[in-house]
Amino acid sequence: KKSKTPLGRIQAAFIEQVPIKTWNTHLRNEQIKLGRTTLKGGQLSKQKAHLGSLISQGELLPLLLIRQDVLRIIQATEDWSVGDEIIYLFHDPRPQLLKRLSGDTSPAKLVIEELPRVEDLSVYEASAISDDSTSSSEPQSEVKQGNPD
Repeated sequence: KKSKTPLGRIQAAFIEQVPIKTWNTHLRNEQIKLGRTTLKGGQLSKQKAHLGSLISQGELLPLLLIRQDVLRIIQATEDWSVGDEIIYLFHDPRPQLLKRLSGDTSPAKLVIEELPRVEDLSVYEASAISDDSTSSSEPQSEVKQGNPD
């Protein structure tokens, strides 16, 4: 039996509008990495904003959530909290030849890893500052936030 929302609709998985064709193309072209991140207490708001930014840019697709040793598919309306582990796909657009030349010896099978582009919040903070200075009138997208740090 399928789980339904109070309105009688099935809850969306992953994010509200998943560009399936785009992600299938990334998979087919081997332009993805499988990553994992853990949400930390002192950085929760920044991490949520950073992940939300990567999601809205089409670079990251959250797939699974590990909370209190229970693995489940992420729902579009999921409220992430401290200690949650997020398993995701990350779009790596570098051509295969460039990856090989740069020393990336990724095996044919996906291996879960912590990716610096996702883990390094200083990259997000620098881009957020430059975004604010160039266009302060555009709304910033964020992952749904629950309890503050």
